[in-house]
Amino acid sequence: CFVLSDWEGSAANSCVCNNAWSNGFVIPPGLYYLADVDFPSCDSLLVPVTIKN
Repeated sequence: CFVLSDWEGSAANSCVCNNAWSNGFVIPPGLYYLADVDFPSCDSLLVPVTIKN
């Protein structure tokens, strides 16, 4: 379990994610986190693909 507090108000997902990674958060190899389209792209985050016609 990883808890990162001290975020007041609202914050962009990418800011929170980058801050967590710089504070020791690691997604173990072979495991994935389901994320929404606002998260940064990386090997450990499953982000839905948006296709515009």
